[in-house]
Amino acid sequence: MKPGIYMLFAAVLAAVMTAAAGSARAGTLEWLQPPGAPGSPPKKVISLAPSITEILFEVGSGGAVAGATRYDDWPPEARKIKRVGGYLDADIEAIIAMKPDAVFCEKNSGVKNTVEKLASLGIPVGVVSTPDMGSILSATEEIGAAMGRAAAGKQSAASMRARLGAVESAVRGLRRPGVLVLYNIAPPMAAGAGSFSDSAITTAGGLNLAARSPVKYPVFDVEKLAKLDPDVIIDQSEVTMESSAQNPLPSPALMRWKNVRAVAAGKVYTMPGAYMFRPGPRIVGSVEMLARLLHPEAFDHKP
Repeated sequence: MKPGIYMLFAAVLAAVMTAAAGSARAGTLEWLQPPGAPGSPPKKVISLAPSITEILFEVGSGGAVAGATRYDDWPPEARKIKRVGGYLDADIEAIIAMKPDAVFCEKNSGVKNTVEKLASLGIPVGVVSTPDMGSILSATEEIGAAMGRAAAGKQSAASMRARLGAVESAVRGLRRPGVLVLYNIAPPMAAGAGSFSDSAITTAGGLNLAARSPVKYPVFDVEKLAKLDPDVIIDQSEVTMESSAQNPLPSPALMRWKNVRAVAAGKVYTMPGAYMFRPGPRIVGSVEMLARLLHPEAFDHKP
């Protein structure tokens, strides 16, 4: 796994861990206490996750993002935003100096101390939890509302919901092929139950074979992988955010595993752009792409 992708995966893994304590309520967007939610829509915000930055731009609040992590690269305008560290090493002094009206972060134990410190100084901190497709839509609506763009948030979520619904309708009743999404090859590390990639596989009409594990990101040996015998493997181990292809590409990394059904059948692919690492608006495009890959017969005559 390349260093950049390792950090990307580490962020995904951290995002499903325990968040900072003291949130105002249970939900997709929670505000740390004190001080709770901002009294009015914030005009200057810091985003500590690329997925949140993408949502902020999606609802029309990109201009309010004054600081972001070194991984924030979409839309292209996000690359010009001032950097305030990474997922696990946010620069608290730089954030404080910028005097933001609010800070948004993923539900991530790695930033617990940072965001609790910011909240103790009176800076509203919104913690976003997006473990599945439904919560990504909810986060879009709730972040939109928090930024004073409730209508835009609802419109965007409705569009994504319609697209996901169209996929679910197209694959309903079809046999679900066994799928593994691998984030690493040596050893094989997969997206398990409770990950948003698991939700993406299910929505696209697949059966996530790693969901049988009690671990959210299980590590398999090659023998175990062969026993699972997936029909399709999505190899994300070498994907970079700069990938520009618009369709799944064959992956050569696993061709030595000839005793695995997906490899023998030539059904090992790489999804472009690493979208399956980010619980943001573009995950919908990944679900559509994955559904066409798993069920081409359901989409052959559709644009």
